[in-house]
Amino acid sequence: MDKRDKLYQLHRIFSQAYGTLVSKAHLLSELECSDSTLKRRINDLRDTYGAPLEYSADKHGWFYRKGQRFELPGLWFNDQELYALLVLEQLLENLDTGLISEQLSIAKDKIKVLLSSKIDPEENISNKLRLINVFHRQFDENIFKEIAKATFDERQVEIDFINRQKQQKTTRVISPQRIVHYKDNWYLDCYCHLRNELRTFSIDGISKVTQCHQKSHIIAPKEIDEATQQTYGIFSGSSSNRAVLHFQAPVSFWIAKETWHPEQKGQWLENDIFELKIPYKHSKELLADILRYAEHVTIISPASLRQSIQHCAQKILKNHQ
Repeated sequence: MDKRDKLYQLHRIFSQAYGTLVSKAHLLSELECSDSTLKRRINDLRDTYGAPLEYSADKHGWFYRKGQRFELPGLWFNDQELYALLVLEQLLENLDTGLISEQLSIAKDKIKVLLSSKIDPEENISNKLRLINVFHRQFDENIFKEIAKATFDERQVEIDFINRQKQQKTTRVISPQRIVHYKDNWYLDCYCHLRNELRTFSIDGISKVTQCHQKSHIIAPKEIDEATQQTYGIFSGSSSNRAVLHFQAPVSFWIAKETWHPEQKGQWLENDIFELKIPYKHSKELLADILRYAEHVTIISPASLRQSIQHCAQKILKNHQ
């Protein structure tokens, strides 16, 4: 632990024990240092940074004076917190929206200076940390920025949306509610004024955005959660079906650690079979995820889902004959 870390930890200890004496023995144990080092850091904290430190000769300890709140100047994090910030920065940078790239770059440079004793300032952080987007669909960064602005300003926008399955374009006015990052892609939960209901659109399918002056029709977050999180995947609506899946070893050992849905139920059965029960409304996305484990999973119910997977299997066989 270097000088900066010891100062940070001392301040944290005194702040948490605000007004209460902290013994010398406790400080030596927490900082894992010698008497002389502790004395130097105490002097630094009090004399250099102006901490309201008082010493009790009778009880051999220090405390922050009551009635005087104190914070260390500047940005103070220990090494573990700085590493965590670098991971967060890399994660946000990897989301690739272009929305905050410049601001993130400035923050990353400051963190790297603070970690200069641990990390070569010239070293690329991505050499130590790699986050990979899979099945990421490209989108227009300017459209994303316009959507983000409307969402946070709570203003309606008119969008042109392309339904790729039908290859049809529709123009509609929406009230953006929240932006969602799901399976490496961006979506927008919004109130659709054309259909008069809550809808979710993939942002990569929006080809044009026009800002409107009207204030958004705001839906309570709890109501959005109820509409979007009850069923499986990105599709909204109340769950009307429950899939029961049996996964065989060795895949079952991985499935037991995965979260497919917040309200899923799972249990171990004989012969290392893991049973997973998942609520769903539309089967399309669920079928795609089940097919990832093809020969290691059996659909127990409902019968309609078994028939759908049989139909998929027949098409797969036909395509590969």
